[in-house]
Amino acid sequence: MFPAGQQDVHEFFWNGIFNKIQDEINPKEKAKKIEGWDSMKSWKWYTLYYRDILNMLFGGQYEGNVVCKSCKNVSRTYDPFLEISLPADVSTLVEGLDTEFKKTTLPKSTGYKCEKCKKVTSIIQYTRIDKPPKYLIIHLKRLAGVRTKISRFIKFPSVLDISGYCVKERSLNYKLHAVCVHSGGATGGHFYAAGKRGDKVLLRLHISGTYSMILL
Repeated sequence: MFPAGQQDVHEFFWNGIFNKIQDEINPKEKAKKIEGWDSMKSWKWYTLYYRDILNMLFGGQYEGNVVCKSCKNVSRTYDPFLEISLPADVSTLVEGLDTEFKKTTLPKSTGYKCEKCKKVTSIIQYTRIDKPPKYLIIHLKRLAGVRTKISRFIKFPSVLDISGYCVKERSLNYKLHAVCVHSGGATGGHFYAAGKRGDKVLLRLHISGTYSMILL
């Protein structure tokens, strides 16, 4: 995309491959999404106008919640997602999810005006997963600033239960299938990936401009 710059693997995937597929498959003219739609209307709009294979496999929907601390009214919005981006300055993947989906209290000085009681008040803000995707992609934000990379090790389970982050708390487990890792610094390096193939692990390395595949 930008030959002179350093690119992240997820930027290449979504900004390159994904956008090309969307341009070729999706309708050019789209009905406008209306603010205030509920979960079902928002999801119907998304699946109608973004019906390519990547959205079918990886598309999910967030529910954003804002609770007025004065009258307890809950205002909800719904937005689609293709991946969950988490901070990389954590020790475990679960810690990153806890941070991303925690409830945050914002003071009255932020200027939020409740749509029900019409008061400028403090609020509680949080996000939940309304519609989980068929396959879940988690992206760790490894860059902090332009030239700083967060290189700490992050532990993650082979089976991830995300039920505690969903609107409907039910048993919802994702089995780990593949991992893509960046080796190097913020201004250069290589990516390599490991993924399951049957009962073996396929390791794909990019070394000096060539690719090597190893079955472990």
